[in-house]
Amino acid sequence: MTSQSLAVAGAVSALLGIAGWRIADVVALEAASVRQAEIEDAEAEEKSSPPPQPERDPLAPLDGAEAVLLLTGEVYGYLEPCGCSANQSGGVARRSSVFKTLEARGLPVAAVDLGGSVRRSRKQTEFKFTALQDAMRDLGYRAMGLGVEELRFSPGFLISQHLYDSEWTDRPLSFLGANVIFYDVPDLDGGPRKYEIVDAGPFRVGVTAVIGDSLRDTVLPDGAYAEFSTVPPGDVLPGVIDELEAAGVDQIVLLAYADAVEAADLATSDPRIDVVVSALGPEDPDPNQERLGDQWLLRAGHKGKHVVLLGLSRGEDGRVAASPATVEVSGKLFEHDAAMDLHMATYQTNLNDAVYEVFDDIPAGDPPGGGAYVGAETCGNCHRSAYEKWASSRHSLGYASLSEGRHNFEGDWVPRSNDPECLSCHVTGWNPQEYFPYTTGFLPEQIAEDRGTPDRFHLLQGNQCENCHGPGERHATTMKAWLDDKNSVPRAEFAVASRMMELTLAEARDEICLRCHDVDNSPHFDFDTYWPKVAHPGKDIDYRPARTTAAADRDRR
Repeated sequence: MTSQSLAVAGAVSALLGIAGWRIADVVALEAASVRQAEIEDAEAEEKSSPPPQPERDPLAPLDGAEAVLLLTGEVYGYLEPCGCSANQSGGVARRSSVFKTLEARGLPVAAVDLGGSVRRSRKQTEFKFTALQDAMRDLGYRAMGLGVEELRFSPGFLISQHLYDSEWTDRPLSFLGANVIFYDVPDLDGGPRKYEIVDAGPFRVGVTAVIGDSLRDTVLPDGAYAEFSTVPPGDVLPGVIDELEAAGVDQIVLLAYADAVEAADLATSDPRIDVVVSALGPEDPDPNQERLGDQWLLRAGHKGKHVVLLGLSRGEDGRVAASPATVEVSGKLFEHDAAMDLHMATYQTNLNDAVYEVFDDIPAGDPPGGGAYVGAETCGNCHRSAYEKWASSRHSLGYASLSEGRHNFEGDWVPRSNDPECLSCHVTGWNPQEYFPYTTGFLPEQIAEDRGTPDRFHLLQGNQCENCHGPGERHATTMKAWLDDKNSVPRAEFAVASRMMELTLAEARDEICLRCHDVDNSPHFDFDTYWPKVAHPGKDIDYRPARTTAAADRDRR
């Protein structure tokens, strides 16, 4: 914070003391009622969800199958559903129950993933990538394609994570990229493999993967550079398929990290390919997957909310048939396997142990509108009723909830107070969609102390006023000066400062709230339902010059 913002914020305790309350006291008094309100709100949200339909067996389309190939992709880092709402789908703990349900029905399962495991290449996402790989190995995955997201990591990091040889590990997981080359060395030891042969019960499935030309330029703008290069998929696939045929596989699956048009072209270019899994489909895939003649073009959706179960069976003529079932990984259908919580716990531990490295690797940006964040205490100096409304809302406990968890969490909650992806909507002064702090936004305590800005931790916990209204330094400083001496502030400056924090209801509904209450975090969020819980009309300005807490105590006596 700047010296001005620190001066404004530093006077707050005495100012609040005049009215007989302080932020710590207010938050403590309100905490119990807020947590009870959280439970009631969540229960109300569950009731407001669409009425449950009669449950059908999601695995019914697999009747007659002898084994299953489970397909996922574009998980984008979702070890578990993100957000505080009920009825969210996905997560590796529920996916584990999909495996167990299939196995309980006597269906052998093999699993492969298209790629797209994380969205960014930071130190934090390296830890997330490792956690996802460990979870996939525990679930029995045998192969994962290298998508655009994976190729944003360095080849050295990917090689360090690539444990594909059963002589090295009892949980091999191959990284596939038939047309991807590391360091301009084809077939580099530890680099991408051209294919993997996966056993699904009695069936041998050949799996290969490519980066499509339609997406290559998003990660390789010049087509090639020192660390990565690619060749057109059509140059390598015929040879790979020849090798798979020679190995006697029953099905050939292509993981095509390409758009739908290119994926379809790749499928129809070689009728020996039985199944193509495509990227960039809808987040919630169409349950009626696309058929291209004798081939399947499949999309598994995003964020691990769905899986595609490819049922395999052998006909009387000896040929193997494949039939897909798209299944939502919902809590209504699949239980939370608490054994998988270890992966979230390990990930959070790694973040805590490397917190300085993690935050040094996160870019900082200028806050919207400029200026510095000063915290809700400073806002409450004048806007007392608005402050009290905030302090009695769930927004005030956003940071605390990262440690305490939410009441409807199915497994063992793991504190996540240093996770940038969680902090972004639970503290003040962050970009909630890109997961980075603005230059004066919240920082974890040890980072804030180390950088000499402890107030960035102490004053900016929870989702406060400035996340919606913008940084308040200029407004607070100017208005304080004007209230102390109305002649000290030029009229034009006063006019700007007095209006700069205003926010219309339409802006809140159409833009501001949706930054955090998006379809991921609040799938059933309805502005008109929730706005009355946080509405704080009026300015309620009642400023009095700062006095010492001792003087205020004497006056109250």
